Amino acid sequence: MSILRQAESNTVDALRAQPSIDTLRQGTQALHSRLDGLLTASGSFDHLSGYRRYLIMMRSFYAEHAWLYRCDHPGLCGFFDESPMTSILRDLQDLEATAPLLRCAPESAENEPAGAWGRAYVLLGSNLGAKEILARLGQSRIANPPLRFLNGCRTSATRWRTYMDALNTQAWTVSQEASMLRSARFGFNRAILIGQDIFEGAKRT
Repeated sequence: MSILRQAESNTVDALRAQPSIDTLRQGTQALHSRLDGLLTASGSFDHLSGYRRYLIMMRSFYAEHAWLYRCDHPGLCGFFDESPMTSILRDLQDLEATAPLLRCAPESAENEPAGAWGRAYVLLGSNLGAKEILARLGQSRIANPPLRFLNGCRTSATRWRTYMDALNTQAWTVSQEASMLRSARFGFNRAILIGQDIFEGAKRT
């Protein structure tokens, strides 16, 4: 076992006595904060160009996770009945955004059941801030921004609670929790890298 895998396993062992959702939350807290900081620093919800790049980022991120909408893992597939990609694309069309889609990371073994549950933590959790984002956009300098994607996230809190309950009722092995945590961390890192490419690239141009 590599040093990295051993460290992840040790993390899971230390958190094993608590619910799986807490294992994921604590194991990804630093990455979550880093992603939030990136979005805030970029002005994603303060001005039109920032909001456009935010939607371009979400388009790439959801494109990388299209496999979750095709998965048939028991207890998980019900959370991915309809992809928000159409709403994102229509919002971008309204903003006349034509940036090319970033090359997606290749699918890997992380789409096995435990890994898929970990990646779902990132994707479903990304919708939870919609209410706050909508409020912030309402106070911004953006006049009538297209909100199909964010409005579609308004019911995300109910879906999130159901996901947490389903996650915590399953009996995960230590190895499975390590895989779940590794996949969630990978998902956050992909979101951060995509965001950096888009926002830092805009600064260079």
